[in-house]
Amino acid sequence: MPPIIDKNQCVGCGNCAAICPMRVFVFNREKSRIPEVRFGEECWHCVLCELECKHNAVKVRLPMPMMMPYIDASTLHSK
Repeated sequence: MPPIIDKNQCVGCGNCAAICPMRVFVFNREKSRIPEVRFGEECWHCVLCELECKHNAVKVRLPMPMMMPYIDASTLHSK
């Protein structure tokens, strides 16, 4: 699931594109003031782009397997 950029919040700083290890974003200031999510299928869901965005314009949606709740293994043992 690719990251989503809120066009109303984005100021076009390009921090998300600069920090992304997989180059998911393409940012060409001459074409648009907002980075484009062009290679969303390459996203590792590391959330660096979301953490780096000072304007809360980037949201990373985690796939369901990554959202599995933590279960304390000690509670699974029957006595």
